[in-house]
Amino acid sequence: MVLSMRQASLLCLGLFLYLLGMQLALAASSSGQDEAKRLEETRREIKRLTGELSGVRDQQSRLREELKASEKQIGAVSITLKQLAGKQRMKAGELSSLLERRRAAESMLTRQRDALERQIVAAYMMGHEGRMQIIFNQQDPATLGRMLHYYDYFNRARMEQMELIRASLAEIDVLQSGIATEQTELDRLSAERAGQIEVLDASRQTRQETLAKLDTEIKSREQKIASLKQDERSLSDLVSKLREALRDMPVDLPDGVPFAKLKGKLPWPVKGKLAARYGSSRGETEKLTWRGIVIDANEGDDVHAVYNGRVVFADWMRGFGMLVIIDHGGGYMSLYGHNQSLYKAVGDAVRKGETIATVGNSGGSNKPGLYFELRYNGVPDNPSPWLVATSR
Repeated sequence: MVLSMRQASLLCLGLFLYLLGMQLALAASSSGQDEAKRLEETRREIKRLTGELSGVRDQQSRLREELKASEKQIGAVSITLKQLAGKQRMKAGELSSLLERRRAAESMLTRQRDALERQIVAAYMMGHEGRMQIIFNQQDPATLGRMLHYYDYFNRARMEQMELIRASLAEIDVLQSGIATEQTELDRLSAERAGQIEVLDASRQTRQETLAKLDTEIKSREQKIASLKQDERSLSDLVSKLREALRDMPVDLPDGVPFAKLKGKLPWPVKGKLAARYGSSRGETEKLTWRGIVIDANEGDDVHAVYNGRVVFADWMRGFGMLVIIDHGGGYMSLYGHNQSLYKAVGDAVRKGETIATVGNSGGSNKPGLYFELRYNGVPDNPSPWLVATSR
């Protein structure tokens, strides 16, 4: 039996809600062993249902699955690259510190050698005589005592400088070993990052090829409009099912301020220029309008939660790419689409301003940016009046 696109979408939604229900049941269980057993059963059931879904997709659905796989790969590799860049910065800082310490140790060694040289010259000026010679050559006891005092002083000073020089040389050897170790690790990280960049480039190439095939499949203007409408319906269905599943689960708001009282006070989720306003035409037809706003931003920029809440969806979704949905309680949800990478998972608590994703162009978008929606009881609400005034 071949399912329609809408039936396949609803089946996917049912699969997601089934998984969410099982997770909630696991959270309510008092036995750790029972939770582990149920989790394993859930994983097996998901695998079985996923297997049933395979083979019922049309050409467009298969292409969208390929797009999903490549964009999720891009997101995962982007996170790895960001982590590697952080490690590189840390190692470069450690290497810089070691090099600075070595320069300081070498400078100290130079001063110590100069001091030893001056002491040797002073000893030479005294006649470079041994202690016994000084005793036998001096007739005046006062002069003898003074000469012996000078002799012992310069001798101790020479020995101390020699010990300091040896210590400085040993310190330089240790620092040099540390520098070599850090440099090796830095080189390894650079090689690993270069490899990940190759993977990223390959994933992006695959994505472009898949988008080109999709564009060939969706030929007419009517087909494109129908596809966009299907995307919107799927998202609305998802939000409705989420609201139903989470109806009895209150959201923890530490500061106790209800979301409804925050109109005009929410921070922008990302820095950038407003590219599409709520209610404006989507370009394909005047009847199809934006249910949220689009903010142009640089690829890889951090996306922030506009307020405290709980993540109820964090995955790829057709038309919206890597999507995060946060439940803020009181019927309010915020949605963040077209991300490159996701940093949060379902069930995670988030705080206002916390990084939840990075800007991308997933979901088939042509340029990087963030799609941002607010919904109240499942119905889209213009997000602009909720955000703080800005000169955008």
